[in-house]
Amino acid sequence: CAKDPNRVRHIIGLAGQYAAVDENLTGHENLRMVGRLTHLPKAVIKPRADELLERFNLSHAANRTVRTALNNDLEAFGQAYSHRAKRAYSEIDRGIASTAWTMSLLAAIAVLLAGIGAFLIRQLVTRPLREITQVTETVAEGTAIAIPYGARRDEIGALARSIAIFQHAMHHNKDLNRTVS
Repeated sequence: CAKDPNRVRHIIGLAGQYAAVDENLTGHENLRMVGRLTHLPKAVIKPRADELLERFNLSHAANRTVRTALNNDLEAFGQAYSHRAKRAYSEIDRGIASTAWTMSLLAAIAVLLAGIGAFLIRQLVTRPLREITQVTETVAEGTAIAIPYGARRDEIGALARSIAIFQHAMHHNKDLNRTVS
């Protein structure tokens, strides 16, 4: 082999320093050039170029320069990417709008429930405690009064019953003191 440089060149082939295609040639011209550089017979070069273009689905680029084909492919890719990006952003926007609407609805429900809770606490706890406080002060002054909320089965009812017992004990002591005096 060392004595036959043409044979060595034929065996190792050719590898370009940059891309193995010339961007100013068409796809077909590039493949024919490679065929000539690898010393394929002239009758085989054109059919082999056609076969390779077909095999790699590049028949559409056979008669365009590589640069034109690449630019067209890049432009098509850019448009496809732009369309997908717009669709993705649109879906994200719809998701954000839907989430914002849901969060607003939940916030309104939370405010409504807080208002209902405050109303119930006022009606069922605060107002009865205020009334029992007034009743306790009246009982402490020695005045007989009806004790409200004694029938309730919660802490307010227990407090009302305790005040009723206290009021009864005060009146009983008052009657005893009158009897003794």
